[in-house]
Amino acid sequence: MSVIKVLLVIAIIWLVWRGFNRIAAFGQASRNQQPGPDRPSRPHGSAQGSAQGTAPRPVEDMVKCPKCGAYVSAQAHHRCE
Repeated sequence: MSVIKVLLVIAIIWLVWRGFNRIAAFGQASRNQQPGPDRPSRPHGSAQGSAQGTAPRPVEDMVKCPKCGAYVSAQAHHRCE
């Protein structure tokens, strides 16, 4: 192999390695981002609704519609379309 090919392979490997590091750093930064005025704080594991000041919605039982096969709330009225 020529020297240029070796240098090109090294450069490509270096660029890929740097790309993975930047992606990992971006993910780590977004997970560790401190709450600010536009991002309210919430305890770990809290529901998304409570972060917006609303009560979390209750969990509903789902049943499979015998006609269309869609899963719908057991308490809601469902019409197949």
